[in-house]
Amino acid sequence: MNHQERKAAFIRLGEVLGSISENPQESDWAAAFNRAEAENRWFTQENIAIALRGIAFMLQDEKLEKWLSAYSDLPEKGDKRVGLIMAGNIPLVGFHDLLCVLASGNTAVVKLSSQDEILPKKLLETIAEISLELAERIELSDGKLEGFTHVIATGSDNSARYFEYYFGKFPNIIRKNRNSIAIINGDESLDELRALGKDIFRYFGLGCRNVSKVYLSDKVDPRTFLATLEDWNPIGTHNKYFNNYEYHKAIFLVEKMAHLDNGFLPLRCQNEVVIRFNAWCIESSFLFHLNPS
Repeated sequence: MNHQERKAAFIRLGEVLGSISENPQESDWAAAFNRAEAENRWFTQENIAIALRGIAFMLQDEKLEKWLSAYSDLPEKGDKRVGLIMAGNIPLVGFHDLLCVLASGNTAVVKLSSQDEILPKKLLETIAEISLELAERIELSDGKLEGFTHVIATGSDNSARYFEYYFGKFPNIIRKNRNSIAIINGDESLDELRALGKDIFRYFGLGCRNVSKVYLSDKVDPRTFLATLEDWNPIGTHNKYFNNYEYHKAIFLVEKMAHLDNGFLPLRCQNEVVIRFNAWCIESSFLFHLNPS
């Protein structure tokens, strides 16, 4: 299978996944959507559909062409067997690693997260329907990861220590915790502030690219900022999210921490100043960067 054939298969995969994301319950993915949500309550039907839509977006012809054009010297068939230890914080979060291995012509030896097993297995079925040859380059490991030459592992700071111990002698990419911040200086438009809400709350904030801390300039009224996030109020009805919210709100109250609250997100005052900014900040890591098990 040459590069153009692989590219064509991925483009077709993107088309299929994009179509499924528009009406998943009318597709052959309906059972996978339902089972994934039942086994991991963070994986709502909406968030799974958004994840599929994101994959479909990256698999568009012109985007793949631009990306792959930087690697024109790749052999048609690679000899590497890349062990992929996938995270499970958001639906199909390990897809890009899989794409990189397969697009380069190599073989992926995949260890799935216990938090996200249903969707990757269904994805493999869909890939096999499009290109059996491509699917044969994916091996799922149910037990100990073996038979690999390289490793890409994603996990927490704690699990990264174990990854370093077990896989340090192999060529590797080992990812740890990542955090993102936003700084609001008071010049943002209402639309920009509302868009920030998506960066904070999408996937319940569990993604490594979700904004987990917001610093507010003293030109910004914290109450006004909280009001711009009101579109995300329905997130507070999700049972696991609400339990976390209640837990951390109780901590703020018991420890008498200065905070504001809009009913689904507490804004607490920290004793720190960043770039002349005042001390009000959202510590969404309290609410969202928890192990979803």
